[in-house]
Amino acid sequence: MGQFDLKKALINLCDGRQATLTTTAAAGVNGRILLTDVSTHRGTSALPTITIVNAGVSHLTLDVSVTGKDITVTPITDGMGAITSTAADVEAAINGDDDASALVTASLPGTGASAVSAQVKTSLGSGPRVLQVKVADGTISYDEKKARKYTKDRGLLSGIMNADEEPLEVKFDFIWEFLKGDGLGTPTVKDVLKQRGDAASWVSTDPDACNPYCIDIEIHYDPACTIADEFILLPTFRYEALNHDGKNASVAVSGKCNVTESTDIRE
Repeated sequence: MGQFDLKKALINLCDGRQATLTTTAAAGVNGRILLTDVSTHRGTSALPTITIVNAGVSHLTLDVSVTGKDITVTPITDGMGAITSTAADVEAAINGDDDASALVTASLPGTGASAVSAQVKTSLGSGPRVLQVKVADGTISYDEKKARKYTKDRGLLSGIMNADEEPLEVKFDFIWEFLKGDGLGTPTVKDVLKQRGDAASWVSTDPDACNPYCIDIEIHYDPACTIADEFILLPTFRYEALNHDGKNASVAVSGKCNVTESTDIRE
């Protein structure tokens, strides 16, 4: 079981929207590229950026480089300095670069047959809806289970194998100091869990639209020292029990995530 004293943490409740950007192109839609954020944690993480550089001189190779979350594409140019790399070329180069494809997925809104245009550094936008919860007092715990099946031979232990997977169980019980919305309304925790009120337009984090609505829970733990911040992602959470007291600014929730373990990141 993992457990946190939440006084040094922020809890971000996130919906399933992914940040996107469609590049500009003088040639229109067939020269544009659609980039979609694939960040593991989204509630507090800086979004990727894209820069398409026109070298202004003949540049014979198509290059993709990444610094942090900044993607820079240097397309092929002819002897006059005009860009000749097509959107399809750049899409393939981004998806084929390990560092870039860890940040975004590139796709084509058009045919991709036209040349891309230079683009100043631009951040992806319109990411997930987020409710930030600053906790005054409380805890959050999550339990991972690894079921095993033991077999016996004439009453003695003989073999062992993995049994069926079990979902990650999550419980949180806290008094919040404040709730902070994302500029599109400030729902309550209960609204977010129930997809109602100011959270009525929230999108499920489960890509299968036939499954019940769910959210991602992201814990941002800041030790307030030189140690790196820790981010713990509890994805596709669905509540099963809820005790929400608005008068006392408290909430107690338990439920499960449709995964077997949390995702832990330090940065």
